Amino acid sequence: MKLYRTLDPSDVDLSFAGRLHDANASLGGIERLRTEDALLLVLRGDRWLLTDRQGTAVFCLAKKFAPPAGANFLHGSVHAISMRVREDSAEEYHGYLRRETWSVVLPEPVFEPVLAPLALESPAETPTTAGVGKSRNGTADLRRTTVLS
Repeated sequence: MKLYRTLDPSDVDLSFAGRLHDANASLGGIERLRTEDALLLVLRGDRWLLTDRQGTAVFCLAKKFAPPAGANFLHGSVHAISMRVREDSAEEYHGYLRRETWSVVLPEPVFEPVLAPLALESPAETPTTAGVGKSRNGTADLRRTTVLS
């Protein structure tokens, strides 16, 4: 069973690209994206990012985002790309913005549940849990990613 999760704007850091300086590689990565392009989900520090196949961050997920507990990231793609303008942001954030308009990528990550073994004789790793840890908030640590075309 696959878990498709279309994220809405509240799940995405809407001002991510608006805060980037002109030479930032992420701006070029965002410009090259098209709908259905493959994405990777990675945890950098305490924030979840989606990157293109080259590992360039193309957006940051909102602080409230958490992957489904007990699931592995299977693959992701670009669901939509929208435009945002400075006036869309609250005035108190305008000082952080470096551009008047920018693109916002909305992803569709796909997860698959980790099947728990029927009985565990010891807390040792099993093939279904190997490499899946727990993050600070108790959700599955999904740093291992796979892109499926």
